Amino acid sequence: MDPPSARSYLQLMDRQLEAALTLLSAVDTVSLWARPSIEEWSPGEHLSHATAVHRFFRRLNQVLWPISSLIARQRLHSPFRPTIDDIYARPGFPHAIGRIWPPSYSYRRPTSLQQLSEEIRKEHGLLHNFYGTKDEEVLGHAPLYYPSTGRVNYTQSLRIAIFHDAHHFAEIKNAVSSARDKRRPGA
Repeated sequence: MDPPSARSYLQLMDRQLEAALTLLSAVDTVSLWARPSIEEWSPGEHLSHATAVHRFFRRLNQVLWPISSLIARQRLHSPFRPTIDDIYARPGFPHAIGRIWPPSYSYRRPTSLQQLSEEIRKEHGLLHNFYGTKDEEVLGHAPLYYPSTGRVNYTQSLRIAIFHDAHHFAEIKNAVSSARDKRRPGA
């Protein structure tokens, strides 16, 4: 079996998103913005936050690319790791760091699911444009450093984005399930 590639990661990212959007398509506007508790984000806020994170790291990675790709070209003779563990499952991972990228929309400033969908799909398209035009070997050798994860390469950074989305999409699924359970007679 071939090792994972940026292209396969982009496809996985899109499949994950479509599954989350399908789940949300059955949710009414009130449930989209209802917070499970005061401290927890609503499903809409999770989706809006995922978009904000994609936008920030895509822009950061684009700015760093010219330097990172030059370094990568000097390392092409060595192997690289396209995979990384789920950093969000690491003990002690600072999940609260996500508050640095607050959702653009919230229960206080809601928008439609259509608007949320368009914005995150646009970011996915921009990620496809960026990663899809790069040589896999260069992506795998181009270094990045994120304070919360340490040293990674561009392919691993894309995998981290998928883990990030999966974390928030699981929260969305839990919130939607919890809201359905509360509406059931006898629950």
